[in-house]
Amino acid sequence: KCVVTSARKNSLMRSAARFRKFALPISLQITSASGVKIDPLAAIRPTVIPPQRISPWSDSVKIEWVPPLDIPFSLSGTFGEPRSTHFHLGIDIKTQGKEGWEVRSVAPGYISRVRISLGGYGKTVYINHPDGTSSVYAHLKKFAPIIEAYIKSIQYEKEFYTLQQFPKKGEFTIEAGEVIGYSGNTGSSSGPHLHFEIRDTKSQKPLNPLLFDLPISDSQRPQIQ
Repeated sequence: KCVVTSARKNSLMRSAARFRKFALPISLQITSASGVKIDPLAAIRPTVIPPQRISPWSDSVKIEWVPPLDIPFSLSGTFGEPRSTHFHLGIDIKTQGKEGWEVRSVAPGYISRVRISLGGYGKTVYINHPDGTSSVYAHLKKFAPIIEAYIKSIQYEKEFYTLQQFPKKGEFTIEAGEVIGYSGNTGSSSGPHLHFEIRDTKSQKPLNPLLFDLPISDSQRPQIQ
């Protein structure tokens, strides 16, 4: 340990850079005159960037992003389109007229809410992510086994089918791509599909899922009539 001035720090950094090809995996601790610890070998240490995408909703948080379904994407409903009583808050992904496709979490996080209703979204899972967003998966046929067991135990306890639960943070930690349920047609749904949303976690305001990394092609220009 030694004390160096700013000029001496710059000299050490330049010297380290000259010996890039001879660098060894050693660690040095140097403290500047102001008491700040510096690494004289920082200029020659390799920078390892994890294979993750930067969330479009955050300038700093990096999270892995995967599609919620492993089938070709085709939409039957898009974000913001007018419905009879409201604007559509997400996108409706076709499931080829079938139920039971594996539905995966688009990013790591934890389950913040599970809801079962006879109408509306039917069986639904809400997941909070570290970039400040939440994803919503609705009209599910059933939940993943661990979530299904959790919900059934509460249904038997309350002797009621419909419910809404808010698991504690960390109770159900989810990885990107982990199966959280199976596509279905529950709730107010006119056919098998996955209703998918992205929301701001704090305000719960809906965000456009098409701004995120989803495998959706759009080759048709909009027409104003």
